[in-house]
Amino acid sequence: NPWWAPVLRLLGLALAIGVLLAALVWRISHNTGRRIAARIERLADECEAISAGHATQVTADAQGDEIGVLSRTLNHALGAYHHINQNLEAVVAQKTKALSDSERRFRGFFEDNASVVLQIDPHTGRVILANRAAAHFYGYGLEELMAMHVSDINCSPQKTSQAHMALVAHQDRHSFIFQHRLRSGEVRDVEVYSTPM
Repeated sequence: NPWWAPVLRLLGLALAIGVLLAALVWRISHNTGRRIAARIERLADECEAISAGHATQVTADAQGDEIGVLSRTLNHALGAYHHINQNLEAVVAQKTKALSDSERRFRGFFEDNASVVLQIDPHTGRVILANRAAAHFYGYGLEELMAMHVSDINCSPQKTSQAHMALVAHQDRHSFIFQHRLRSGEVRDVEVYSTPM
């Protein structure tokens, strides 16, 4: 039938154009998907390198889509992090130096003090630190004195000592009279001035 021939040709042409368009759309979407996947993989790899410490920033992506915005935002965040980290390192170095200077001053004050100075753990009663004046007064070496318990030198009943320590802890009283035993066995009355550290 003569009218079927043009219709079939048109249908065949439409079918061929449809197949070509489908192949073209598939090819474009496939290439676009590969490019997007490659960009995402690159960004993920760079993030892993940053977390492992092998890199400090991601490659800037100039695209205007979400991946480009994400990479630029991540770079800004990493820049801010590095700036904060540098400032923090400077502050830590400054505080460490101040702490070292403070410790050196304390050690000088503590060790060179002419008064007998003992630092005692209030919970255990163990002598933590002793200065040379304490070692001289009690007749022990510094290492021996720092291996002792306060009850080794304090002759007062333990309950009395604990009550006095409680007063010191609450800052109600700081000065007490105790009897302390020296290495020689001699017992002396001593005025103890206590303060929590």
